[in-house]
Amino acid sequence: GWAKNNGVQVQISEFGVINQADADSARRWVGAVTHAAERNGFGLTIWDYKGDFRVNNDGKPTPQWEGLFEPVGR
Repeated sequence: GWAKNNGVQVQISEFGVINQADADSARRWVGAVTHAAERNGFGLTIWDYKGDFRVNNDGKPTPQWEGLFEPVGR
């Protein structure tokens, strides 16, 4: 990927989707960002665990969580 080819480490910090977004859009956005990061050798940090952009809803995964682990193109 780009980072390896250029000898640098890149971190995408605090991306996410607000919980009011529709589930399909949230899943696709998180999946697309995750896929692009993996393809280019970037690290990433999703925002956040239990707030307005949560990936966990009282022990149940949210669409954001699903997109993180089933990214587009994988």
